[in-house]
Amino acid sequence: IWTAAAFIFSYITAITLHHVDPALPYISDTGTVAPEKCLFGAMLNIAAVLCIATIYVRYKQVHALNPEESRIIKLNKAGLVLGLLSCFGLTVVANF
Repeated sequence: IWTAAAFIFSYITAITLHHVDPALPYISDTGTVAPEKCLFGAMLNIAAVLCIATIYVRYKQVHALNPEESRIIKLNKAGLVLGLLSCFGLTVVANF
């Protein structure tokens, strides 16, 4: 919900300030002019932090439910690493 809100709020801000054409908007134009680019970046950074928290909690849940199974432990760690890389990618998209 928060990630979708980042797109919607930056789009509404861009329309309100007449930075994009409401009839045929280019979504990439909402990330080029302040203040909507700042709003977009901040909201996606918050989304990345929330995503990290969710991934870590899920990692700990799976670890607590299956402490002895080596295959599940390996898959769980791989899922943690892929999830953290995805969150890092989200922050890169938000800031650049």
